[in-house]
Amino acid sequence: MVSLASLPTNSANQPAGKGSEIDPAEAGALSQSALWVMIARGWNVAASAALSFLLPRWFGDNVAACGEVLLILSLVGIAAMIGSFGLPETMIRHVAASLANGKSAAVRLLVQRCGVLLLITSLATAVCTAAYFWLDGFQRFHLPRSLLLAAAVATAIAALSWQLVGAAVLRGLHEVKWANLLSGGQSGGPIAVTIFLAALAGLFLTLPVTAVTSTRVAQLLTGAITLTACVTAYQMWRAIPVAAYGASIEALVPTTGELALDALPIALSQIAAFCTMSADLWLVSRFFGTDDVAYYGSAKRLVLLLGIPDQLAMLTIIAAIPSLYARGQLAELQRVIRQATSLAAVPAIVAALALLVLPQEVLGLAFGHQYKAAAAVLVILTLGQLTANCLGPCGYVLLMTGRRWTVLWITLVCGISAIVVGALGAYYGGLIGLALAAAFCTSAQITLEWLAARYFVGVWCHASPLLIRAAVQNAETTPPTQEPPQ
Repeated sequence: MVSLASLPTNSANQPAGKGSEIDPAEAGALSQSALWVMIARGWNVAASAALSFLLPRWFGDNVAACGEVLLILSLVGIAAMIGSFGLPETMIRHVAASLANGKSAAVRLLVQRCGVLLLITSLATAVCTAAYFWLDGFQRFHLPRSLLLAAAVATAIAALSWQLVGAAVLRGLHEVKWANLLSGGQSGGPIAVTIFLAALAGLFLTLPVTAVTSTRVAQLLTGAITLTACVTAYQMWRAIPVAAYGASIEALVPTTGELALDALPIALSQIAAFCTMSADLWLVSRFFGTDDVAYYGSAKRLVLLLGIPDQLAMLTIIAAIPSLYARGQLAELQRVIRQATSLAAVPAIVAALALLVLPQEVLGLAFGHQYKAAAAVLVILTLGQLTANCLGPCGYVLLMTGRRWTVLWITLVCGISAIVVGALGAYYGGLIGLALAAAFCTSAQITLEWLAARYFVGVWCHASPLLIRAAVQNAETTPPTQEPPQ
């Protein structure tokens, strides 16, 4: 990873020297933040991976029920993202800016106005989703038609929407520990996933496999998300500054309508990006059945693990991107991005080789012999994911440099294409055709973002073997006891 010590600390308006020294308190806060990011992300990855591997084994030969659960998890995740309406990213920026400008009294009013908008978007999304699935969706996507399942899914969507925004407010308030423990993934972060996994294990220990239905699992998921949403609300209530505000503060805080307009492009980008990532799973259910959903979904979850090194690398350098870009230090920005991409690509490529060379063996070992049927799908999806690993986090680079609308147009085009091309691939080529379409759309999106980052920002983001070798050589020549410069 890129060392924080290697990043320039001189401001464009500040000469090197005493003014560029890092404040010890700030350095300690950054170290603590990095520690909690790594703890929470590691916990979340471990819990999510355990859930991915244990679900198929717990259900055993009941492959259809496993497929139903995968669909429900995906449904709650995408609907909660729609319900949160891009407010998590919007609130991080507004809350952090209020504190930085000494306007802590504005935070409470900002959260109140955000809550009004979130109440509308989360309830509308939850009710519409439940109504659609009750009227038509359960049959269309081969899920059991159950009023209890519809109610559980709606509750989980609403609770997760509020938790996503609440965790973002905590992040803006610099409550790093709770922000990371209560966010991440499609199920509400490491605490929620762990609670859900423990409850699910208890269910399989006390009931026969045939009695474990997707409706029961959805109820457990709803309970885990609702519990962590309550913890999020409590921690947010404790962290929000208690200060009176007057007319001058009210004028500085965006109205509910202004928040909606501000969050709209982010919301649309996230929805479109999620379509590119998850439309194929829903198309499997639409054109085939829940058995095939389990096979395809298990292969897809293995492939998604390849993106974890890239995500961790992005967390390491995300704060440096806007800083270096604002100073006009494009050469240094490109070096930092490409070095992080290169180092993250190494473990991803090694893991991908195992998936490409031994797909049946990996699937059988991870999920059971039934899932060897997804070997061809696993190979195709792995090749598509490798494009993202090698070209780097170009979308984040565009977002952190103010190119939100560029990202929106790219994700919209690729999201719509993922649905249209995926449907054609499924219709004419079965699961293999769908996997080819999904891999193509994934590669197309990251390639377009890669070119856009070069055109609009002026930097390349792809990995380089030369940078990997240089980083290794630097690590070998640096004494282990050397302290970073202060």
